[in-house]
Amino acid sequence: RLNGASATIATLGLLIVAHSLLVGGTTFTRGAQALYGIPKLVSPISAAIGAIITIFVADWFKHSRWGLAARAVREDEAAAAASGI
Repeated sequence: RLNGASATIATLGLLIVAHSLLVGGTTFTRGAQALYGIPKLVSPISAAIGAIITIFVADWFKHSRWGLAARAVREDEAAAAASGI
C-alpha cells in the first residue's frame, strides 16, 4: 500500500505504461491515430443517458459500505484502521 508522494509517483508511472501500451499496440488500437476514422455510433441522447446512469452509480457507490470505507481511509488512515476498516 502506497501513500503520500509514492502513491502519486506510482500513479503517474501506471499512466505512462498504459499510454505506451495503447499507442504501441497498433494491431488493436491503431496506435496514435486511434480516434481517426471511427464512425459516430453514439447519439447525444444515448450519451446523456449513459452519463446519467454513470452519475447514479457513482452516487450509489459514494453512499455504499465500500464508498464510506474509502472516504474514511482518505480522511484519516490511522483512525480507519483502528475502527476496523
